[in-house]
Amino acid sequence: MNRKASRKILLIMILTAVAILLIAAVLSGDATGELWQYLRKGDEHGIVGLLRQEGWWQSILSVFLLCVLQIISVVLPGAVVHIAAGIIYPILTAFLVCYLGFAAGHALVFYIVRAVLRREQRQDESHRRPEDLIPEKYRNSWLIRKMQQANPILVTMLSCFMPGLPNGIIPHIAARTEITLRQYTLAILLSSWLQILCSCVAGHFFIRENYLISVLFILLQWIVVWIVAKERDAILEKFPKQGRK
Repeated sequence: MNRKASRKILLIMILTAVAILLIAAVLSGDATGELWQYLRKGDEHGIVGLLRQEGWWQSILSVFLLCVLQIISVVLPGAVVHIAAGIIYPILTAFLVCYLGFAAGHALVFYIVRAVLRREQRQDESHRRPEDLIPEKYRNSWLIRKMQQANPILVTMLSCFMPGLPNGIIPHIAARTEITLRQYTLAILLSSWLQILCSCVAGHFFIRENYLISVLFILLQWIVVWIVAKERDAILEKFPKQGRK
């Protein structure tokens, strides 16, 4: 059952990612596939060049879609899009577009994975629990263990600060636990704003050759990530697990 569900999830994710990439490419005036190459290489200046070819609202929508795509793809670097947005737009505009796109991407992936798993669960005569659907390679992960032992909202928030853990993998794991879509989206909104804001500010000042401020905001982001990662277990010990709502 896990393999069947995983194949369905993968197919849906691929089709969704392709659709979003095509829409973003058309909006940014890219007809040659350059946008995909810039995303893969982490070339924020190439992305900026494409986005500037179109009008304000078209490029805003493109940035929003790219933030969603980053979560769906798992492997694309989100900071590149956030920095590019900071280069083009005022800080507040860049932050809001990236912040909402980032949260929307997480919610979309979580919803798709949860919907597929519930459908497969209803068709399974053994009536296994959602946590029984967790793939073997994830069952011993810190994220899974803590979601079963502690406050799932707080665990999701902390997972966004874990170095080496792609943001795009978090909704795949969280959807296999008892956390609800509402709780999950709230956790992402509460935990993602600082890193996105830092990247947007860094891009905004970098293009204006104020390198000191750019470096300081990148350092702030790293310092916060390091502190949270180091103290994650101590933080969780102070919050009991909540019951299912």
